[in-house]
Amino acid sequence: MDPRTRLTVLHRRLDACTACTAMIGPVVHGPPIVSPVLLIGQAPGPREGELGRPFAWTAGKTLFRWFEAAAGV
Repeated sequence: MDPRTRLTVLHRRLDACTACTAMIGPVVHGPPIVSPVLLIGQAPGPREGELGRPFAWTAGKTLFRWFEAAAGV
């Protein structure tokens, strides 16, 4: 199975997972992008589910500001 298909399958499994009964959904993940970098985050904040994107609000803005500083942008 190619990497993109494997990521798509993983995302479907994440979307269907009910192992954590106290979890407030929806599961938030980005699109299946094949990359040599894998970014793993914490549980999403209150706005990520609403926006449907990981790292979409305060924590994400801070994270991407750090990336820009590290890259010298």
